[in-house]
Parts: sequence; C-alpha cells; structure tokens
Amino acid sequence: MLEINLLPEIPHGYVAGQSVTIAGSTILKLVPEGETAQDWNEMITMQVMSNDNGFTLEGFRYAMEMLFYEALPGSRAKPIENGQEEGTPTMIWSQSCLLNSQTGRPEMHFFKAVVRDDDIVVLEKAFKFEPTPRSSHHVSIFFGMRE
Repeated sequence: MLEINLLPEIPHGYVAGQSVTIAGSTILKLVPEGETAQDWNEMITMQVMSNDNGFTLEGFRYAMEMLFYEALPGSRAKPIENGQEEGTPTMIWSQSCLLNSQTGRPEMHFFKAVVRDDDIVVLEKAFKFEPTPRSSHHVSIFFGMRE
C-alpha cells in the first residue's frame, strides 16, 4: 500500500464517524463532534483504494467528476492546484452543487488525490453549505496549498 498519508492526525474538533474496508478500499469518515457520518454538515473523508483501472491523476479526477455529476446533476468541477507530496504528484480540485435535490442544500467538496504504484489516496473535505472565505482559507491550509 501507499506510504503517503494525506491526513497524519485527526483535526481538532473532529471524531471518527465511520471506518470501513470493502473490496480493496479503506474509507475513514471524520465529522465534527455532535455530527454523524449519516447526518453531517461538514465531513473529512480519507480513502485508500487499489488503482485497478490504472488511472492517472487527470483520469481519476475526470472519473470522480462524472460520478459526482451523475449523483448531483448540474454540479460543477474546478481544478485548483497540481503539486507534489513527498516527491509524488498531487492534484487538488473542487466539485460543487448549488442545490442537492435530496437534501435541499448546497454541497461543496474539495479533493486532494495522489496516484502512485497500485494505489489512489484521496482526502476530501465536504460542506453541506456554501463555505465562507474564512472556511475556504482553512481548506487551503488543510490541503497544504500554496498561497
């Protein structure tokens, strides 16, 4: 498995909401204290999966955009930054939906992905509201983005 850990520790104020391993994929969902993985306003998800399809970063981002669009029609994706983590290429992008028809609320997701060897590691920060500029700044720090 990949040695890169995009989330070295659980952020202050967050608790483990759910952890599952299925079909070669491990998913850890973190939520603010008082929220659950089923009823959340903010969520951090760390996923490590086998790259059985041989995705590049661009290919993986495109596949995620298509899955997101199917689940949330009218959603939009925006590339944010390509970078390096421990010498391995990374990609950060956002996907947003102004109105999720199932919840009646907007959703904003930020992703950071690493593809290396046989694995894909994805760190996601999701909001069920339009994040404030201050929240967006915290996402930048969270993902280690360049100012």
